[in-house]
Amino acid sequence: MLRAIAIRGAVGLAAVMLTLGAAEAVLRVAGFAPTFTEQRLLVKLDARALYRVLPGTRDDLNSAGFRDREFVRAKSGRKRILMVGDSFLMGLNVPPHQVLPVRLQERIGDGFEVYNMGVLGYGPDQALVRLLDEGLDLDPDIVVLGLFPANDFADLYENQLFTVDANGRLAPHPDNPVQTVLRTPRLAMLARRALTGEFFREGEQDEIVERLFGDGYDLLRDVDSPESLQKIAIMRAVLREFQGALEQRGIPFWVLVIPSYENIQNDANFRRKGIPREEYFRNEELVMGLCGELGIRCIDLSAAFRQHRLAGLYSNFDRHMSPTGLELSARVLGRSMGLIAPDEGAR
Repeated sequence: MLRAIAIRGAVGLAAVMLTLGAAEAVLRVAGFAPTFTEQRLLVKLDARALYRVLPGTRDDLNSAGFRDREFVRAKSGRKRILMVGDSFLMGLNVPPHQVLPVRLQERIGDGFEVYNMGVLGYGPDQALVRLLDEGLDLDPDIVVLGLFPANDFADLYENQLFTVDANGRLAPHPDNPVQTVLRTPRLAMLARRALTGEFFREGEQDEIVERLFGDGYDLLRDVDSPESLQKIAIMRAVLREFQGALEQRGIPFWVLVIPSYENIQNDANFRRKGIPREEYFRNEELVMGLCGELGIRCIDLSAAFRQHRLAGLYSNFDRHMSPTGLELSARVLGRSMGLIAPDEGAR
């Protein structure tokens, strides 16, 4: 009798374990992952891109979570420009009609359509992943990567999405901070949410948010330090990967270098740290050097921004480009790419 009860208990436990395992597998196949809110956006953790913005929390997000109209795969005879990058493209500090891709669209006219795949907090590594996963499916005729050197070197280092192999080529990192979080069983996350209202353990969400969005100015003053050399190597490899993926498809690739608020409008932070003026644009110069080395077409906004530095090109509140700065960027970008006449770009 006891033996029969034990057998039935073992069978029951095995059935429960099998059911739980199947439920866990279903959740993973369905793509379930923890979500949280950042700057009033619903963000979902993602092992490949670290996170993705989900649609629905704002009216100006399309069904893919990008701040644009709906993307359409079929083309209508117009050349399609795809812009990828970070918050300087997403432009949450300005209305949707003032973001850089829309300003560029207005400047270059009806022969083109400009799609905006900028996401706040993204590094160029995350932009690369989204380009490969989704952007190329849109069949772009031109791709523009918006680079913000003030923190993009740090993003590449902190994100741990990629490393560099012995040949200087981009290679997947064996681990990244989001993969660590996602090792927790999905059922355990759901159970925690039901009990506490949170997907994450105490303090875990703050840590992941700081890791993913805590971007600060990262001036590479000592370019020969091991850390700086690693950051530069990853940046070179990421740019080379962009270039190679697009060259295979015959798609022109451009890099737009965006200077910082500290570079142009208010250098108080630099002066407090005793940084000499000749070092202000060190990061931008490094990116331009890498683009020159790789033969990538690169547009640096620094000279135009310095010329118009008294025009209020940035918001003093969040240090992103103001409508004036975005309009100037669109003019310089369109003129440099040969999409608008030089005299038009100068106005």
